[in-house]
Amino acid sequence: MDKKKRVVVPHLPDDLIVLILLRLPVKSLLRFKCVSKSFFSLISDNQFAISHFDLAASPAHRLLCSAYIEIAHFDYPSLLRSIDLSSSSPSSVALIPPFLPPSCNPQIRGSCRGFILLCHEYDNLFIWNPLTGAHKKLPLSPTASSRPKKHCPVYYGFGYDASTNDYLVFLGSLDFNVEVFWKTDYELFSLRANAWKTIEVEGNHLPSCLSLGIRNGILLNGVLHWLTYRRDIKTTAILAFDLMEKSFSVLPLPPPVVDVYNFFRLLSDLCVLDGYLCTYLPRNNATEIWVMNEYRVSSSWKKCAELCMTSEAIDADDGPPHPYISPIYSTKCGDIVGLNGGPRVVKFNAKGQLLEHHSFRVYKREAIMYTESLLSFSFPS
Repeated sequence: MDKKKRVVVPHLPDDLIVLILLRLPVKSLLRFKCVSKSFFSLISDNQFAISHFDLAASPAHRLLCSAYIEIAHFDYPSLLRSIDLSSSSPSSVALIPPFLPPSCNPQIRGSCRGFILLCHEYDNLFIWNPLTGAHKKLPLSPTASSRPKKHCPVYYGFGYDASTNDYLVFLGSLDFNVEVFWKTDYELFSLRANAWKTIEVEGNHLPSCLSLGIRNGILLNGVLHWLTYRRDIKTTAILAFDLMEKSFSVLPLPPPVVDVYNFFRLLSDLCVLDGYLCTYLPRNNATEIWVMNEYRVSSSWKKCAELCMTSEAIDADDGPPHPYISPIYSTKCGDIVGLNGGPRVVKFNAKGQLLEHHSFRVYKREAIMYTESLLSFSFPS
């Protein structure tokens, strides 16, 4: 009588298993946590998450936005939606923060290393990883806790200080007290210390700056950037805050078009394309994009693209196109992805030719790119 053949399962060394897992997408790893206790323990380990984030060859970048809903014939930003722009047919899924009430309409204020900074009613701030569900509510800042309330947050920022392995939330609030009219108070929250700290402006030699509405900071190389208005020389400029040095600076805008900002401030903003600080502004029924080729060097500003929407390129069912584009990010091949007034996500090539457009009813002031990650709030030494 023949003996049954035993199936020998090949055994891979633990080190090789780790190397394989480090190169898998985040969503696959989340599913693999159910394979075994050892997989669950490994993938849940914060040091593994850090290594995975640092080694990711092709991290998944997604567009997070507030989507419109229609109430009594008016559009209101409501649900958070995540849009996968990497596929040939981009699709979106609803993201519901489980720690907020269903009727809550959170505002998107920043992203960093897979975490999202959300805001509810100006002062209530939350840090959330949509993939893992990890979240934290920040305590009220000293300014937000003061009574009576005579302030309004106008500068939001979120970033990471690699020198201290710390996540930092920046808040600049406009003070409406008559005695110090238009004064801005700056505060910084350290996730590691779980505490707010007031940022002293006097020692930073910061000129008097006036906010241009509520702005989210654009993060580049550990520095946050906002469009601002310099009251001393009456012109628009860039306010910068270095998260490592904890210091302010003011950067100039492109000299040839600086006067245009003074008339179109609300339609202009900053973005990061291909690792460079850029600014965009409306001009002649198109959107000009200028890039700072050498950081902090005024003479290095150069116009790199001009984007224009035409009615012929848009489906009639989607309605007429908005004349201006809000760039968000650039792909590996140099294409520029942005929002067209809100309803449409559009893609242009470097020559300014429209390649794609998709309707998602996006609220353009609350749309950011974020990178999927397994990172948590623990801080290994």
